[in-house]
Amino acid sequence: LFVSGADKPSKQSCISDAEVKFITVSNAYEDVGKKRTERKVPWMQILRSPAVWAAVIAVICHEFPLMTMIMFLPSYLHDVHHYKSTKNGILSALPTASLWLSKLASSYANSWLQRHTSWNRSTICKVLNSLASLGLGAFLFAATLLDSTRAPLAVLFLCLSMASAGLHTPGCQTALVSLAPAYSGAITGFAFFFVACSGIANPIITKWIAQNGTPLEWNMVFYISTAIALLPLIVFNIWGSADVQWWASQKASTASRKSEKSSNSKSPA
Repeated sequence: LFVSGADKPSKQSCISDAEVKFITVSNAYEDVGKKRTERKVPWMQILRSPAVWAAVIAVICHEFPLMTMIMFLPSYLHDVHHYKSTKNGILSALPTASLWLSKLASSYANSWLQRHTSWNRSTICKVLNSLASLGLGAFLFAATLLDSTRAPLAVLFLCLSMASAGLHTPGCQTALVSLAPAYSGAITGFAFFFVACSGIANPIITKWIAQNGTPLEWNMVFYISTAIALLPLIVFNIWGSADVQWWASQKASTASRKSEKSSNSKSPA
């Protein structure tokens, strides 16, 4: 943080001139970062927006299977594939490492698609998010088809599922903060409230199902995660978007402020 952090883009040592220009122009266009401008969060528009709900649902469907992997992967590898403690710990870290590497690579893939294709932002988000959801769900399901005699292949499938999930970063997670840049903090907080709720429900459901740690019980856990992971293929592709919504644009904000000033001036003293 002390080495690479900065108060503003122009003071960042690793950023290029083109990136500084892009951020500056985008902020000016979206009316972002003007702390002196008091801005009310348009909660009614947010709650009525299909694009917001699609992004929220997609983020929840991304996080739920990841919570299962992060919290219960050591138990799964021990119960189903009979790995000992030391080896179990090392293997349990591999899917998380795959997720981290995928997040980095997918960000570069997103930038490459923006530069070398004619796709708009929404199309890129939907394509990458579809690949993420499909890969996450398919490889989780594939892991349930393997018994302890093919444990290494099961670990590989789990790594591939987490690597696929990394594509959600330029997918639904990017869409979530792109819908209304001026209110991205409020929308993100709103989304992760539901993520936190799912984080409470996940271990309760998992422990209730996998009480004895049998392969069948763990398969049921994975089936639930698979179904949840695949849900954005329908929801996000139909209602999702990465375009700035009309109620979050600078013109809409300006019109709203003018309307408030007009009503205040007409009100009796």
